[in-house]
Amino acid sequence: MTTTENIPNADKTMTVVSGETSWRLVHDETRVIALLQSSGATRTQQTVFTAATREECQAEIARLNLR
Repeated sequence: MTTTENIPNADKTMTVVSGETSWRLVHDETRVIALLQSSGATRTQQTVFTAATREECQAEIARLNLR
């Protein structure tokens, strides 16, 4: 099970995604910052979308029209 936790930070909330292996799309609402498969913790101040497959992340990139 993948879990997402939002942790307040000085300027912005930090998102932490951890758990079983998943595909993670990190973006800033305009462009893709990272697309990776991981089972470790992913910590970022950006938006994170998690999915079971790379194709689901690619569909999200297209849906949001990310660069």
